[in-house]
Amino acid sequence: MNKGKSAALFAAAVLISISVVFSGIQSAAAQSKTVDFFLATSGPGSSFYPLSVALAEVWKKNIPGLNVSLAPGGGVGSVVATGTAKAHVGMTLSSAAVDGIKGRPPFPQPHPDVRALASLDPQAFQFLAYKRSGLSKFEELAGKRVYVKPKRFAAHAINLLVLKVHGMTLKSLSKAETVSKPDAVNLFKDGHVDAMMWMGPVPDSLIMNASLNRPINLLRISDAKKQELRKINPGIVPLALPKGLYPGVEADFQTLSVPRVLVMSKNVSDDRAYSLAKVLVEKWEDLKLADPGLKLVKVESTATDFGVTYHPGAAKYYKERGWMK
Repeated sequence: MNKGKSAALFAAAVLISISVVFSGIQSAAAQSKTVDFFLATSGPGSSFYPLSVALAEVWKKNIPGLNVSLAPGGGVGSVVATGTAKAHVGMTLSSAAVDGIKGRPPFPQPHPDVRALASLDPQAFQFLAYKRSGLSKFEELAGKRVYVKPKRFAAHAINLLVLKVHGMTLKSLSKAETVSKPDAVNLFKDGHVDAMMWMGPVPDSLIMNASLNRPINLLRISDAKKQELRKINPGIVPLALPKGLYPGVEADFQTLSVPRVLVMSKNVSDDRAYSLAKVLVEKWEDLKLADPGLKLVKVESTATDFGVTYHPGAAKYYKERGWMK
């Protein structure tokens, strides 16, 4: 082989080697740009979990370089996690988000760095008793045996608040049961509790189960008490339940709800918050497959005011869609 051809082959080999090395550097650089992102939520078996898994997947697949993992949270824990920047985003209830920012029980201190990302679907006040009990108003629960959400849940604080505006406490009840929801349904069906302070999706399969053989009453809260509740916590919003929703509900029923919401740390960049809101909206149909509760609301309701200031990045996206002023 002559010297010219050898030099040419050597040069080609060098170029190939440089290309391979440079390609490896680019690949390593791309990997180094991957960002770990944490979504705080409740664990398996909770109403938060399936939607949280779906959200993590759609964000991971549609936002380049974002590695989304689930982190411990829940109604209370997600607010604390985002408020202390231990998680970037968290799923909670609107009322808990408001209480967390203000530092009201069960939060020992305020978390002013929490911002809103999106409102999701309603978790309705569905306080109920069997029709045969004669109970039809919330204030009639004094002296009764009632299921109340356990302390570790954000809904417990709401139960206490509703009792408070009616001049009652847990001691006003003859007994407050704080078992799991399935166990509470069994106690109700067997007549071991007179009523249930229930909060959940619409319709709720457990209420449907409890009402199959005996029609129920949804217990009314007066308009004055609703206004009082909303004044205390703007995360509590009005909701109309349609007649026929459950056996015994023969007319449209005006109640309240605390939507499931997504909150986030104010430290998340505006660009990141914008992309999270954008993907959430664009993949809404996919998310509805993971959680049928989203079928109850229109996608533009993601921009609903629930008493927490929206992150500027998310607000920018919703304003572009015309859903927020």
